[in-house]
Amino acid sequence: MEIDRGTSNVLRGIAIILIVLWHAVRGFSIPFSPMEPGQIGVWMFLFLSGYGICRSYGLSNIDARKYLVKRFRRVVIPYWTVLTAVIAALLFFMPSYFSSKSAQLAIPLNYLLMVFSPYDIVVVGWFVTYIVMWYLVYLGVSKLPLRDELKMGLMLFGIPALVYFGGGNFIDLIRMLMPDAQSGLLYGSRTLYLPYALAFPLGVLASRRGSWQIHFSFPALQKVGEYAYWIYLLHFGLLCGLFVFGNTDYCREWTNVEVDRYLTDAYVNMVNGNYSAVISLSDKAIALNRYSAAAYVIRGSARVKLGDYAGAMGDYDKAIEADPWQLMAYANRGNLKSDMGNYSGAIADYDKAIELKPEVAEFYVVRGISQGRRGNYTGANTDLDVAIGLNHDYAIAYYNRGGTKLMLGDYAGAKADLDKAHALDPALPDYEAVKAQMAKTQT
Repeated sequence: MEIDRGTSNVLRGIAIILIVLWHAVRGFSIPFSPMEPGQIGVWMFLFLSGYGICRSYGLSNIDARKYLVKRFRRVVIPYWTVLTAVIAALLFFMPSYFSSKSAQLAIPLNYLLMVFSPYDIVVVGWFVTYIVMWYLVYLGVSKLPLRDELKMGLMLFGIPALVYFGGGNFIDLIRMLMPDAQSGLLYGSRTLYLPYALAFPLGVLASRRGSWQIHFSFPALQKVGEYAYWIYLLHFGLLCGLFVFGNTDYCREWTNVEVDRYLTDAYVNMVNGNYSAVISLSDKAIALNRYSAAAYVIRGSARVKLGDYAGAMGDYDKAIEADPWQLMAYANRGNLKSDMGNYSGAIADYDKAIELKPEVAEFYVVRGISQGRRGNYTGANTDLDVAIGLNHDYAIAYYNRGGTKLMLGDYAGAKADLDKAHALDPALPDYEAVKAQMAKTQT
């Protein structure tokens, strides 16, 4: 395959436009594409890098010193320049970002290209780590006493396998140093890197196979492509700086650290029953990131405690709008709908919660209760059977199943379940009243 320099820059220009639009426009997508637009853009970058490196250096007799110096100047120096500027901006505008020991330790680690979440300071530092890894892999493979076909095969199949099977080791190592690092660790993370694992080596393969030529002439895109790497490094900071007063969501990659602190304090206050403080802290979190579903959920829970059911319902709705997979938003909204007598709506929310996490026994219990309140005792009994199957010592499940069996006329089964519930939790409410009702029914 032949891709001239101008065409390569046109393709890089398209790639960076896809990435920026994906980050700037919430919900931006390409119809029928199996990948997100930003992922396609990153994939194109890596493919073109593999293609360009192989066309420039071949797969043998590479001068390692010249090769590394050139990669360092073109990739690492710009990254360090932007990293230094972002650190300075954060220290000036948001010094609390570096208040934790992990954030402070992240500074030298980011310079060393050991980038992890949530302290990828430039936000796109993971890509720099990844592309540098491929440059080193390419150099190492080129030195092996193998035929070119075997070298390409090693890059195409061996390295992705290494990332997949070895990625967890990097995670464990960093978590030993930084206990508050998130589980979706970027450095060495298989979930982040695997979608792109074949892009670079396929670019290498394309440079060695096929005689067809690809040529595009689009001067404006070509110019964008010439500066694509700088745009990539800077675009999150530029979006944040340009639009922070209109939409703080563009700054979420930095503000989320502060958001997490507000939410941690909110959870502590929730446990302590200080619901007004929970709302105040959640308000601050939402001001920094209006798409923080967790902030809406905990604020909704505090509003329920204060009797503001309409406000709570609105918060749960916003949480689901921000994150359609927010499990507790569905569960809590279902509980609120059930308490307000909207059993059909509650069951619909519990259905979604169960779809997202079917192993949680509590969801079947609350759905069973709503089923029973609608008069569907058979459906309620089925849900409670599932709950008890998931948790054999779930007292409230036995208690409600006992009441359901009572309504179905299964008095022996009702007595067995109610006795079991009482044995597991003697403090269950209305236990004696249910037994009295059961005895009255039997006579």
